[in-house]
Amino acid sequence: MEPLVKPPIVDVDANNERLDNRELTAIALSIMDGFPKWTEPLETRARLLKPMPGSRFEDDDRMKPTDPPSQQVTGLLRSALDHLQMVSDAMAASGPRALASFTLLRSALEASALAAWLMLPGTKDARLRNSIRLSIENRKDAETFNKRWELDTDVGKWFIAEMTATKNQRPGTKDMDLSKNFPTLTSIINDTDKKQRWTGLRGLDAWRACSGFAHSNMQFAGATLMEVTDGKSVANTLRPTIFMAMLEPTKQYFEFSLGLAEKHRAPPPPARQ
Repeated sequence: MEPLVKPPIVDVDANNERLDNRELTAIALSIMDGFPKWTEPLETRARLLKPMPGSRFEDDDRMKPTDPPSQQVTGLLRSALDHLQMVSDAMAASGPRALASFTLLRSALEASALAAWLMLPGTKDARLRNSIRLSIENRKDAETFNKRWELDTDVGKWFIAEMTATKNQRPGTKDMDLSKNFPTLTSIINDTDKKQRWTGLRGLDAWRACSGFAHSNMQFAGATLMEVTDGKSVANTLRPTIFMAMLEPTKQYFEFSLGLAEKHRAPPPPARQ
Protein backbone atom coordinates (compact mmCIF):
# COMPACT_ATOMS: atom_id res chain seq x y z
CA MET A 1 0.00 0.00 0.00
CA GLU A 2 1.15 3.52 -0.81
CA PRO A 3 1.07 6.25 1.85
CA LEU A 4 -1.56 8.95 1.41
CA VAL A 5 1.07 11.67 1.64
CA LYS A 6 4.32 11.39 -0.26
CA PRO A 7 7.08 10.63 2.29
CA PRO A 8 10.46 12.39 2.33
CA ILE A 9 13.45 10.71 0.74
CA VAL A 10 15.62 9.26 3.49
CA ASP A 11 19.17 8.13 2.83
CA VAL A 12 18.86 4.86 4.74
CA ASP A 13 22.32 3.68 3.72
CA ALA A 14 23.93 6.87 5.06
CA ASN A 15 22.04 6.57 8.35
CA ASN A 16 22.97 2.92 8.75
CA GLU A 17 26.58 3.70 7.92
CA ARG A 18 26.62 6.22 10.74
CA LEU A 19 24.95 3.85 13.20
CA ASP A 20 27.18 0.96 12.16
CA ASN A 21 30.44 2.94 12.16
CA ARG A 22 33.15 0.31 12.46
CA GLU A 23 35.17 2.07 15.17
CA LEU A 24 32.10 2.93 17.24
CA THR A 25 30.73 -0.59 16.89
CA ALA A 26 34.03 -2.03 18.12
CA ILE A 27 33.86 0.22 21.20
CA ALA A 28 30.25 -0.80 21.81
CA LEU A 29 31.04 -4.51 21.57
CA SER A 30 33.96 -4.09 23.96
CA ILE A 31 31.74 -2.33 26.51
CA MET A 32 29.09 -5.01 26.17
CA ASP A 33 31.65 -7.80 26.57
CA GLY A 34 32.94 -6.17 29.76
CA PHE A 35 29.51 -5.57 31.27
CA PRO A 36 29.23 -8.89 33.17
CA LYS A 37 32.57 -8.20 34.87
CA TRP A 38 31.42 -4.65 35.68
CA THR A 39 28.42 -6.02 37.58
CA GLU A 40 30.40 -8.57 39.64
CA PRO A 41 31.38 -6.36 42.62
CA LEU A 42 28.02 -4.56 42.78
CA GLU A 43 26.23 -7.33 44.68
CA THR A 44 28.71 -7.09 47.57
CA ARG A 45 28.57 -3.29 47.61
CA ALA A 46 24.77 -3.31 47.67
CA ARG A 47 24.76 -5.70 50.65
CA LEU A 48 26.82 -3.27 52.72
CA LEU A 49 24.37 -0.36 52.72
CA LYS A 50 23.01 -0.82 56.26
CA PRO A 51 23.29 2.53 58.08
CA MET A 52 26.22 2.84 60.45
CA PRO A 53 26.05 4.69 63.79
CA GLY A 54 26.51 8.41 63.26
CA SER A 55 25.63 8.28 59.56
CA ARG A 56 23.27 10.59 57.73
CA PHE A 57 21.08 7.58 56.93
CA GLU A 58 20.74 6.81 60.62
CA ASP A 59 19.85 10.43 61.38
CA ASP A 60 17.26 10.63 58.58
CA ASP A 61 15.72 7.29 59.59
CA ARG A 62 14.97 8.68 63.06
CA MET A 63 12.59 11.18 61.46
CA LYS A 64 10.64 8.45 59.67
CA PRO A 65 10.54 5.06 61.40
CA THR A 66 7.99 3.60 58.95
CA ASP A 67 9.44 2.97 55.48
CA PRO A 68 12.63 4.79 56.52
CA PRO A 69 14.68 6.60 53.86
CA SER A 70 17.65 4.22 54.01
CA GLN A 71 15.39 1.24 53.30
CA GLN A 72 13.77 3.07 50.40
CA VAL A 73 17.17 3.80 48.91
CA THR A 74 18.53 0.27 49.34
CA GLY A 75 15.32 -1.23 47.97
CA LEU A 76 15.53 0.93 44.86
CA LEU A 77 19.20 0.14 44.32
CA ARG A 78 18.64 -3.59 44.74
CA SER A 79 15.84 -3.40 42.19
CA ALA A 80 18.10 -1.53 39.78
CA LEU A 81 20.87 -4.07 40.31
CA ASP A 82 18.53 -7.00 39.74
CA HIS A 83 17.60 -5.59 36.33
CA LEU A 84 21.23 -4.91 35.47
CA GLN A 85 22.18 -8.44 36.46
CA MET A 86 19.52 -9.83 34.14
CA VAL A 87 21.11 -7.91 31.26
CA SER A 88 24.50 -9.17 32.38
CA ASP A 89 23.30 -12.78 32.48
CA ALA A 90 22.00 -12.46 28.93
CA MET A 91 25.28 -11.00 27.71
CA ALA A 92 27.22 -13.84 29.28
CA ALA A 93 24.96 -16.37 27.56
CA SER A 94 23.33 -15.91 24.16
CA GLY A 95 23.47 -12.11 24.16
CA PRO A 96 21.00 -9.37 25.13
CA ARG A 97 17.44 -9.52 23.83
CA ALA A 98 16.90 -7.15 20.92
CA LEU A 99 14.00 -5.27 22.54
CA ALA A 100 13.40 -6.46 26.12
CA SER A 101 16.91 -5.43 27.19
CA PHE A 102 15.95 -1.78 26.86
CA THR A 103 13.03 -2.29 29.23
CA LEU A 104 15.47 -3.71 31.79
CA LEU A 105 17.78 -0.71 31.37
CA ARG A 106 14.84 1.66 31.77
CA SER A 107 13.82 0.05 35.06
CA ALA A 108 17.40 0.18 36.37
CA LEU A 109 17.84 3.83 35.40
CA GLU A 110 14.47 4.80 36.88
CA ALA A 111 15.15 3.10 40.22
CA SER A 112 18.63 4.63 40.39
CA ALA A 113 17.23 8.10 39.71
CA LEU A 114 14.59 7.74 42.42
CA ALA A 115 17.26 6.64 44.89
CA ALA A 116 19.35 9.69 44.01
CA TRP A 117 16.30 11.95 44.30
CA LEU A 118 15.82 10.77 47.89
CA MET A 119 19.45 11.46 48.83
CA LEU A 120 20.39 14.65 46.94
CA PRO A 121 18.52 17.36 48.89
CA GLY A 122 20.86 19.21 51.21
CA THR A 123 18.39 19.69 54.06
CA LYS A 124 16.71 17.14 56.31
CA ASP A 125 13.26 18.63 55.67
CA ALA A 126 13.63 18.38 51.89
CA ARG A 127 14.81 14.77 52.14
CA LEU A 128 11.94 13.94 54.48
CA ARG A 129 9.40 15.47 52.09
CA ASN A 130 10.71 13.38 49.20
CA SER A 131 10.73 10.25 51.33
CA ILE A 132 7.14 10.79 52.50
CA ARG A 133 5.96 11.51 48.95
CA LEU A 134 7.46 8.29 47.64
CA SER A 135 5.97 6.30 50.52
CA ILE A 136 2.51 7.73 49.86
CA GLU A 137 2.76 7.08 46.12
CA ASN A 138 3.87 3.49 46.62
CA ARG A 139 1.10 2.88 49.15
CA LYS A 140 -1.50 4.19 46.70
CA ASP A 141 -0.37 1.60 44.16
CA ALA A 142 -0.54 -1.15 46.78
CA GLU A 143 -4.03 -0.08 47.84
CA THR A 144 -5.23 -0.18 44.23
CA PHE A 145 -4.03 -3.78 44.00
CA ASN A 146 -5.69 -4.68 47.31
CA LYS A 147 -9.02 -3.29 46.11
CA ARG A 148 -8.85 -5.33 42.90
CA TRP A 149 -8.54 -8.47 45.02
CA GLU A 150 -11.11 -7.22 47.53
CA LEU A 151 -8.57 -7.44 50.34
CA ASP A 152 -10.16 -5.60 53.24
CA THR A 153 -7.47 -4.11 55.45
CA ASP A 154 -7.03 -0.92 57.44
CA VAL A 155 -3.37 -0.60 56.46
CA GLY A 156 -4.04 2.18 53.97
CA LYS A 157 -5.79 4.39 56.52
CA TRP A 158 -3.14 3.64 59.13
CA PHE A 159 -0.37 4.45 56.64
CA ILE A 160 -1.81 7.89 55.87
CA ALA A 161 -2.15 8.54 59.60
CA GLU A 162 1.47 7.43 60.13
CA MET A 163 2.79 9.69 57.34
CA THR A 164 0.69 12.56 58.72
CA ALA A 165 2.23 12.08 62.17
CA THR A 166 5.67 11.84 60.55
CA LYS A 167 5.39 15.15 58.72
CA ASN A 168 3.86 16.90 61.72
CA GLN A 169 6.99 16.26 63.81
CA ARG A 170 8.94 18.98 62.03
CA PRO A 171 7.95 22.62 61.36
CA GLY A 172 9.54 22.40 57.91
CA THR A 173 7.29 19.57 56.76
CA LYS A 174 4.16 20.13 58.84
CA ASP A 175 2.37 21.98 56.04
CA MET A 176 2.90 19.20 53.46
CA ASP A 177 -0.19 18.32 51.42
CA LEU A 178 -0.21 14.53 51.32
CA SER A 179 -2.86 14.51 48.59
CA LYS A 180 -0.60 16.42 46.20
CA ASN A 181 0.34 14.57 43.03
CA PHE A 182 3.71 12.84 43.00
CA PRO A 183 6.33 14.52 40.78
CA THR A 184 6.63 13.08 37.29
CA LEU A 185 9.50 10.73 36.59
CA THR A 186 10.52 13.08 33.80
CA SER A 187 11.02 15.93 36.28
CA ILE A 188 12.78 13.69 38.81
CA ILE A 189 15.25 12.30 36.27
CA ASN A 190 15.80 15.73 34.71
CA ASP A 191 16.60 17.23 38.12
CA THR A 192 18.99 14.43 39.07
CA ASP A 193 20.63 14.66 35.64
CA LYS A 194 21.72 18.18 36.57
CA LYS A 195 23.81 16.80 39.44
CA GLN A 196 25.98 14.77 37.07
CA ARG A 197 28.31 15.33 34.13
CA TRP A 198 27.43 13.73 30.83
CA THR A 199 29.58 12.98 27.82
CA GLY A 200 26.91 11.28 25.69
CA LEU A 201 23.19 10.91 26.17
CA ARG A 202 21.85 12.18 29.48
CA GLY A 203 19.87 9.93 31.76
CA LEU A 204 16.59 11.50 30.64
CA ASP A 205 17.46 10.88 26.97
CA ALA A 206 18.16 7.21 27.61
CA TRP A 207 15.09 6.78 29.84
CA ARG A 208 12.81 8.28 27.21
CA ALA A 209 14.23 6.11 24.45
CA CYS A 210 14.06 2.96 26.58
CA SER A 211 10.48 3.90 27.51
CA GLY A 212 9.68 3.74 23.82
CA PHE A 213 10.71 0.09 23.78
CA ALA A 214 8.98 -0.63 27.10
CA HIS A 215 5.75 0.73 25.64
CA SER A 216 6.23 -1.25 22.41
CA ASN A 217 6.66 1.88 20.30
CA MET A 218 8.03 0.17 17.23
CA GLN A 219 9.15 3.45 15.67
CA PHE A 220 12.15 3.14 17.98
CA ALA A 221 12.89 -0.34 16.68
CA GLY A 222 14.01 0.85 13.26
CA ALA A 223 17.20 2.33 14.66
CA THR A 224 18.16 -0.46 17.01
CA LEU A 225 17.28 -3.61 15.06
CA MET A 226 19.50 -5.09 12.38
CA GLU A 227 18.37 -7.82 10.04
CA VAL A 228 20.53 -10.92 9.85
CA THR A 229 19.86 -13.56 7.21
CA ASP A 230 21.25 -17.00 6.55
CA GLY A 231 19.76 -17.11 3.08
CA LYS A 232 16.66 -18.97 4.22
CA SER A 233 15.22 -16.80 6.98
CA VAL A 234 15.61 -13.34 8.46
CA ALA A 235 16.13 -12.57 12.14
CA ASN A 236 16.46 -9.31 14.04
CA THR A 237 19.42 -8.62 16.25
CA LEU A 238 20.38 -5.70 18.45
CA ARG A 239 22.51 -2.86 17.05
CA PRO A 240 25.52 -2.52 19.42
CA THR A 241 25.96 1.25 19.05
CA ILE A 242 22.38 2.03 20.09
CA PHE A 243 22.54 -0.39 22.98
CA MET A 244 25.80 1.18 24.19
CA ALA A 245 24.19 4.63 24.02
CA MET A 246 21.52 3.45 26.48
CA LEU A 247 23.74 1.23 28.61
CA GLU A 248 26.36 3.84 29.50
CA PRO A 249 23.94 6.40 31.08
CA THR A 250 22.27 3.57 32.99
CA LYS A 251 25.60 2.37 34.37
CA GLN A 252 26.53 5.94 35.29
CA TYR A 253 23.25 6.46 37.12
CA PHE A 254 23.63 3.31 39.16
CA GLU A 255 27.22 4.12 40.10
CA PHE A 256 26.22 7.68 41.00
CA SER A 257 23.38 6.59 43.27
CA LEU A 258 25.28 3.68 44.80
CA GLY A 259 28.17 6.05 45.57
CA LEU A 260 25.79 8.46 47.32
CA ALA A 261 24.33 5.59 49.36
CA GLU A 262 27.79 4.38 50.38
CA LYS A 263 28.67 7.90 51.45
CA HIS A 264 25.53 8.45 53.52
CA ARG A 265 25.46 5.03 55.21
CA ALA A 266 28.83 5.77 56.80
CA PRO A 267 29.61 8.35 59.49
CA PRO A 268 31.16 11.59 58.19
CA PRO A 269 34.95 11.81 58.31
CA PRO A 270 36.39 13.61 61.35
CA ALA A 271 36.80 17.33 60.97
CA ARG A 272 40.29 18.55 60.14
CA GLN A 273 42.11 20.15 63.00
